[in-house]
Amino acid sequence: MRSVRPIRVLAHNSLYPLSSETYIGDELRALQREGVQVAMSRERPTKHLPRRRPSADLYDDFEDALIKHDPDVVLFHWTVNAIAHRDALVARGIPYAVRTHSFDQPAIGDVLADPDCVGVWQFGHESTKGDLTRWLPTLIDGAHPLGPQHREPSLLLATATLPKRGLVDMVAPSLADLPPNVSCTIALGGTEEFEHIVDAVVAAAAGAPGITVRTEVDYDEVQSIARSTAVVAYSVVADVPVGQPRSVLEGALAGCDLVLPDLPSIRSLVDDLGHFYTPGDRPSFQHALFSALEQPIAWNDRAALAERVWKRHSVEHQSLDWTESLIASLVEWRRHHPVTEAEHISRWWRYGY
Repeated sequence: MRSVRPIRVLAHNSLYPLSSETYIGDELRALQREGVQVAMSRERPTKHLPRRRPSADLYDDFEDALIKHDPDVVLFHWTVNAIAHRDALVARGIPYAVRTHSFDQPAIGDVLADPDCVGVWQFGHESTKGDLTRWLPTLIDGAHPLGPQHREPSLLLATATLPKRGLVDMVAPSLADLPPNVSCTIALGGTEEFEHIVDAVVAAAAGAPGITVRTEVDYDEVQSIARSTAVVAYSVVADVPVGQPRSVLEGALAGCDLVLPDLPSIRSLVDDLGHFYTPGDRPSFQHALFSALEQPIAWNDRAALAERVWKRHSVEHQSLDWTESLIASLVEWRRHHPVTEAEHISRWWRYGY
């Protein structure tokens, strides 16, 4: 019997495990589900909400990770990381792939022109296209059962403490006017640079007995809160690129009414089923909040949306397509960078290439 070494991927991230990068972990779990051997490296650790992470080796030194994991391909999350580290791969003959984020668009052309890039995976709504661009939706792993139809008036914001979320100038003033019968949970997570935003939100909520601010919330607890919450809101200021936010998808999966920025990428994500506001506009945001609380979308429509979102974004439904897309792109790159027949057989035969 031949000894077969599964494909090995080193996933390199900026601030792993930042709470807002949960989608990264689920993308890696999807590869592991299909037999790929995954290790992770990062620029630096960060403070974060407790989240489920892939069971994989984690390195704080990129060069050390290359030596010890010996990857067939490096998967960079964010274009900036690929540009910073790709020279270290040239001497080793290791190609790389890129998983972009919504803010990556200006730099994508740089990596698309690099002969050592096997592919660039985008969320799907971006304008940058080319022979190496691929589509990969935000993936969600684990069970996400639909919540009950009837719920008490309530609101959940689960968000990173970033300036672009408008927490201080847009969200907090809007929440101050919530009716007294509405409970609100704000689950915050982020890096140390923005602790002042946490302090400002906590101070704003101090005079409102119905608002609870949480800064250390387990991932599964957030999902439990969502399943019993009437409305999930996603906040963003003007002129900020937005991809496929997990909190939006998870709110949809829980059957919540959704308060969302009026952007084409967001509308397509939820099939236009939401209460939309102009990004960065506090009166518009507040109007959308009250609309969701007072005039909820029909339950049957929300339940049907949850089913569609699950099929489009769950690891269960998407892991094979994602893995095959990465492997096929790597194989195509190898065809132009010859390897020995023995190496070709030992690394690729199990995938049918």
